[in-house]
Amino acid sequence: MSAHPALSDEQKIAQAVQQLTPLLNNKGIPRNLRLLLKGTLDQLQNKGTGPAIKAANTVSTLEEISQDPNIPSHIRVLIWNIMSLLETIRE
Repeated sequence: MSAHPALSDEQKIAQAVQQLTPLLNNKGIPRNLRLLLKGTLDQLQNKGTGPAIKAANTVSTLEEISQDPNIPSHIRVLIWNIMSLLETIRE
């Protein structure tokens, strides 16, 4: 059973964007990782790409960010939650 059964793919992407946006101004996240997050948001908001491709590309980038030793643990958990949401789109 999916953790997000009632949401459409576009709603899941919108929710991920909503959760990622505040991280862009979070000074606890290293600048290089915030730049990666900005690129991730741009990918998610690209109208010319299908939801499954957006999700797959974003999950890949978020995985890279979450493995950085300089990211605060509470941000890492948030990123994992967003990845989990987006991974349901690939199914």
